[in-house]
Parts: sequence; structure tokens; C-alpha cells
Amino acid sequence: MVVKSTFLNMLKSYAFVSAETTNKIAEILNEAAEISADYSDFLHSFSVQVDSSVLVLGEGDEAKDFADFLQKEGYEAGVISPYDVISVSGHLGAFEAQVKVGGNLGKIHFSQIVLFYEDPHLIRFAGCESAGEYDSPQELLDVLNSRLGQFKYHAPVHYDDRFCQYHLRRPDESGEGWCHRCVDECPSFGVSKDDSLMQLKFSALDCIACGKCVMVCPSGAIKRDGFSLEAAQKIAKLYFGITPVVMNSQIESDLEGLEIKEQLIKTMLDSNALALFTPQVHALNETYLLTLMQESAKQVVLFDISKDELLEESVGMVNGITQAIFGIDGVLLAHSYDELIAAIKKTKDLDVKIDWHYTYAQDDSEALYQVFSQRLLSMVRGGDFGKVKARGHGRIVVDSNKCTLCLSCVGACNVGALSSSEFSLFHHPSLCTTCGYCVPSCPEKAISTDFGGIALNETFLQKNEVAKSEGFKCVECGKIFASSKSVEKIAAIMAPIFSGDEARLRSLQCCDTCKVKVMFGVS
Repeated sequence: MVVKSTFLNMLKSYAFVSAETTNKIAEILNEAAEISADYSDFLHSFSVQVDSSVLVLGEGDEAKDFADFLQKEGYEAGVISPYDVISVSGHLGAFEAQVKVGGNLGKIHFSQIVLFYEDPHLIRFAGCESAGEYDSPQELLDVLNSRLGQFKYHAPVHYDDRFCQYHLRRPDESGEGWCHRCVDECPSFGVSKDDSLMQLKFSALDCIACGKCVMVCPSGAIKRDGFSLEAAQKIAKLYFGITPVVMNSQIESDLEGLEIKEQLIKTMLDSNALALFTPQVHALNETYLLTLMQESAKQVVLFDISKDELLEESVGMVNGITQAIFGIDGVLLAHSYDELIAAIKKTKDLDVKIDWHYTYAQDDSEALYQVFSQRLLSMVRGGDFGKVKARGHGRIVVDSNKCTLCLSCVGACNVGALSSSEFSLFHHPSLCTTCGYCVPSCPEKAISTDFGGIALNETFLQKNEVAKSEGFKCVECGKIFASSKSVEKIAAIMAPIFSGDEARLRSLQCCDTCKVKVMFGVS
């Protein structure tokens, strides 16, 4: 596969870049593009018909003048006061508004919306534009025109409900799900939730591909099209020994008009660095960043003009880890082209030997933190480097005296943080996403939480026995059928009820097979 690359074209245009160097870089970029295509469903596109009907919501001359402007451009456009609108539903190309004008109720159908007032709800729809964000009517018209006809789109994210910590779970005390950070962070209607069904709804049409849902999903149930964690791992391996300079794919076309582009390319070549284009840097949480670092065996340079807070939090978490263990930042974050060049130079000037190379080929059966745990374990290597503050990481605390090993908590955990074996309960702290769902699932109220961050030692990065019981032998046949604690618990509850009935009292200490025999006096 040969990619059309502005970056490669720039390399070819400079005499100081040899043909051999260009060919090596082209080989890496082409192979990375092939991997991305393998993990993309871009061939499965969708479309919606968008006609030239626009509802202008607002009051005053500006709204009316813009509607007149649209009509002159061939649009069917009308102005309605937002106070006359009862509700708006539908999607780009097929909106419907229920309105009340002059005491009469009615419905209006239209393809796009233009707002001349602030409405944080409507602006989340694809096909809804705020006039205040544009410098001229023509600029806004160009956006509306770009959607006319068959508007094609595809799904920017993939969703796997196996690991979702909202999907089909019991609601919390407020009636919401235990984890819905993706919905909370989504600035559009790309993802929403239905608390009556406890299911997430993804709208590829409304998704703006900002990457926030991928960034905050603690279990890895949401992945970026073309750049899932598996794809990132394979692409990062191509950069072994090369500093990855990670930037959004759409920025590539901007490089051609950049005044300092020659300086940027020279700095990359001089520092043994190379651009790694990703659909969205804002989707790179701590697991992705560790993957890029360890597979390349280098520091990672991230370029983010927007100064995204979630990305900065993720970078801060990773750098807290690498500073504690290696004394250096693992990720250098740049917000301007000048900062980008300085960051790339800094990777060359590093005089400390980086010893964090590690390769780990995960598969889609593993939750996100399983990969994170394995990668972090390879860095700790038996040491103890203190604790790092990290949202979404921590441990639960089990009161072993209260725990009867009923294993309700194990059934409630869908990321493998809780497990059991031979009448023992185990907790793996580094797999815990701090959703807290296990707490109300415990009938004995034996679980509390300690969600204070990551302990950089092997104890935190492996499963630990947190409760244990002996196996209870059936008093009839001697077969072990349950934990002693669970039998004792049930016997304590039922004994007063069965008082005076020796057969039923004895049945409480029997396996399923013998229980029936004892109760009915069958030998």
C-alpha cells in the first residue's frame, strides 16, 4: 500500500534528504498505513440525504437577514423564535421540530439548523451550527453547502460491550450507571446512555471524532477506528529505535504551508525522530502512551495545539511513573511548532540510557488495564518506587472476617480484577478500574475502596489473596461442596427457623445430593 503523504512529498523536495533516507521513511509510513487500514472499517461507510432546508432559530434582524441570505442562495429557510419550539428530534438530514405558534401546534421538517442564541443541547447535533462561531455569512454557508446531497460518514469509534462497565449493570443509588465517563465527556451526541435499559448508544453521524470517549474508557470497550491499541502496538514496533513524533493526521497537510517546515524536518532527521500520524492524539490514554514508549524504546513526543486537559492528565500520569522509576519524562508534550522542535531536540540531548523497551502483543480478549499492568510490571522489575496519583486507578479493601466467599464480587467484575480459586478470593489492584460496582454487590458489606492511585511495586501489579476459607465437607458423604464461612453463615440464619427439625438442621451441612436424602429420610 502506497500512501499519499504530504510529509513524504516534502522530504523529496529537499536536497539535504537522501533518496535512501526517504525510501526508509516511506517504507515505515506505508506499512503504518497498511496496519491502520487493517484495523479500520472505513470501507463500511454510511450516508444520509441532506436537502437545502434550514431552520434558523433566533430573534432579531441578524437571524432574519441570514434566512433571507439563504433563500437567495436557493435554500428553503425560515426563522422561528426558540421560545416557540417545544422540542427538536432527529438527525442531520431528518430533523423534526414541534412548534407552537399563535396557539397552534405543528411540526416542521428540515435538514440543518442555524442558531442565533446559545443552546448547549442542540449544538451537540451534527448539522446544527452556531452563527456566532463564524466570521461571515459566506463562511457559514460554505459549511452548510458541504453537507448537501449524499452526506457520507463512517464510525470513528468501535464499541465492545463485553468490557463496558455500564452495559446491562444494575443502576447506582441515583438511577445511573456505575461508569459513564464516555457520555460525560462527549461534546456531541456521539455517545449517549439509556438508564432504563442500561445501554450505551453510539451515533456515528453525530460523532465529531474528538477521541475523548476512547481516552476516558477505563476498560478499553471503546477503540478508535484505525488506531486501536492492537494497531498502535504494531505501528509502534516499526519505530523501534526512532523517536515517534505523534500528531493528528489532519495536521500533515498543514505542514506544507509551515514557514519552519525545513527546520522541523532537519531537526527530526538530526534527532533520529519521525512523524507518527494518528487519527486523534486525544485518544491516547496512559496505556497507549506506554505502548508507544516501550515498543519504540524511546521517549515519545506528542503534538497537541489545543492543550487538551485529558491528554495532559494522561501525560502527567505516565511522566509521574517514568520520573519515579527512571528519573526522566517518558512523554514530551508540545503545544506549538516552536515547542515541537525544542522537544525533538531534547530527545537527542538525553544523556541517560533508556531501559524501558518491552514488547507485548495483546489481543481483543484482554481488558485495557491488563495490558497496562503487564507493561508497568516490566518497568518495576521487583523494585518499589512509591505511589503515583492517577485517576481511575486504585484498589479495593476486603474485610476477610466478613467475607463468606460467596463470590458475588467476582461475578460483578468484568475486567478480571477479582478472581477466585480453591476457596480463596484474589484481588489484582492494577486491573481495577475503580468503578466501585463490587461494593454494592457484596451482601456482607465486606468491601471498601482505596482509589488513591498506582503503587509502583509488584504487589500492586499482581493478584493478592484478600480472603480465604476452608472447604466444608458434607456431613453425609464427605464431599467438599462449599466454603466453611458460607455454610456457617447460612446455618446461623436458618437454624432459628428450623429449630426442632433435626433433619432440616442437618441438611444445612449437606451437599445438594445428600440434602434431599436427609430431608426426606432416604438412605
